[in-house]
Amino acid sequence: MTQARPYAKALFVHALKGKRLVETLFWLEALGFLVREKSVETLLKDPHVGDAKIKDACLKELKTYLSETDENFLNLLVENKSFILLPFILDRYRELYLDKQHSSAIEVSSAFPLTDAQKKALQAKLEKENQGQVELTCHVNPELLGGIVLRKGDKVIDASIKGQLYQLNQSINVNA
Repeated sequence: MTQARPYAKALFVHALKGKRLVETLFWLEALGFLVREKSVETLLKDPHVGDAKIKDACLKELKTYLSETDENFLNLLVENKSFILLPFILDRYRELYLDKQHSSAIEVSSAFPLTDAQKKALQAKLEKENQGQVELTCHVNPELLGGIVLRKGDKVIDASIKGQLYQLNQSINVNA
């Protein structure tokens, strides 16, 4: 999500200057996990529950890991009503972190669980194309019907049957 980029970039630059790249990634990962929980995600979308309340609830356990600047960053998200962007900020921050480490994070969605052999083959091919290490995160999404969807940051390669059917439907509707 484009709105998350400037936040992630600013946080990354600050963490780099303060030599807190790993620490920042740690608390972002933990917070991202909490925000992705269905109950918290539902609260974030509820206009009657303020971002500040959700932030306070999420940070109870993480407070000891945050610098004053990290807390200020989260307060800025609350002020800008952008707390819901945290998962996207995390994804972009992780991408920047891995680029710094000469590695790439790629999310793989497939209709069925990939075998270890398929994961290794896919990882080898992606590492060759990316000219560096690749960290795969695999998810099963039965709605894809078959094939896979690769996601690296904002870039998506949809090689799923669902995606192909969608494209076919779009071309039929355009030509009709």
